[in-house]
Amino acid sequence: MGKTSDPPFSLPTTADAFERVKNESYSWDISKRGNKPYVIVQQTLVGCGRFRFQGRNFRVPPGSALVAIVPEESSYYFSKKDAPEWVFRWINFEGESAVHLWGALRKRFGPVLNLQEGGEAGRMLGRLIADIANRKLSGTQVMAEAAHSVFLSCWNQLENSAEGTSAPAAHLREMIREQYASPVNIKQLCAEAGQSREHLARLFKKTYGIEPAAYLRQLRLAAAERYLLRSNLSVAEIARRTGHAGSGQFTRSFIAASGKSPRAYRNR
Repeated sequence: MGKTSDPPFSLPTTADAFERVKNESYSWDISKRGNKPYVIVQQTLVGCGRFRFQGRNFRVPPGSALVAIVPEESSYYFSKKDAPEWVFRWINFEGESAVHLWGALRKRFGPVLNLQEGGEAGRMLGRLIADIANRKLSGTQVMAEAAHSVFLSCWNQLENSAEGTSAPAAHLREMIREQYASPVNIKQLCAEAGQSREHLARLFKKTYGIEPAAYLRQLRLAAAERYLLRSNLSVAEIARRTGHAGSGQFTRSFIAASGKSPRAYRNR
């Protein structure tokens, strides 16, 4: 009897509805995951992960999902510099179709997908993972159809989000999402993008309806809120980890946004 070949369609597998890691020993080298091609999609629920791909280091914040294709030179890992923990859900897609389709999606939209917390694609992905983990799906055809539906939902949502979005504004938004925890400012990021601050700020607001500086503040303060509620880090350390110039500047920004001091917010 000859060797059974891989199916041409996509078959999903997973083990748990979600996982939680707090140890920086958590790290996966994709080049060492075997020689059989398959796709790994891992979406952050809480905290943050990192994905190293083609010489770049990408953050994987809440709502975002990394796409790795075995075997390749890439890796994903957890760092406490980003968050005190990384809570995520993952799913593997096997088969020629999976490698081809998710490879095309990654080429079009990048290695870290913004599936938007609460969006349809994220909900379908979560439902598929939960159904497989709880053994609610059976049969090759049913599982293949469910996997393909999730792929189409991701592609459609990402495509619709990209429509009307200017490339420079999208690039700036990606840089803000990647670097908000560092002590950078919008002027620096605009210079990296090769655009003047005035021009790119106007373009960004026209595209997303918010000033880039305000978007940067939102991300920093949202990360700070998570640290305050889910860690015992000091206010000074939280300020450092969220890109603020110091505890004083962080406290003033936090009070302006929430009406409470960081300590009062933590103890409410």
